[in-house]
Amino acid sequence: MAGIPQAVRLISDIGDHGYHKVGVFSEDADEPDFSYTTGLEHSLGHPEFLVVGLEISTEFAIIDNLVALVRAGAEFGNMSRSDSVLEGKKVCFRSLAKNLYSEYVQQAVNFYRGEDFSVLVVCLPDENGLFPSGPPIADDHEF
Repeated sequence: MAGIPQAVRLISDIGDHGYHKVGVFSEDADEPDFSYTTGLEHSLGHPEFLVVGLEISTEFAIIDNLVALVRAGAEFGNMSRSDSVLEGKKVCFRSLAKNLYSEYVQQAVNFYRGEDFSVLVVCLPDENGLFPSGPPIADDHEF
């Protein structure tokens, strides 16, 4: 779909697939790349997903798997865990604080015309199988 304006592609993807994937490449070597969905809450009534710190193609594959699980009836929420997303590993989910929406999910903010939607950060375990345990970025265990 080269040459199609981004907004048109976003609307087309949501209409055709129920969601659009956005990959953001960091311009700063100290900041990770990240990917997120737009339209998932609109189409399937499920919070959007945000995946951080992997290759964009890997993040997209995780997102596609998550959407397939949601379509099959899975529901993910703040502080939930799942062993169905990645083979041999559990992942957990934490709500993204609304004050971070414009930094991380701006196309979703544009699509929803505000911040009246939910985003779940997909937390991946480290090499020891541990999840991030630092202080939350916002209240109520939100990133």
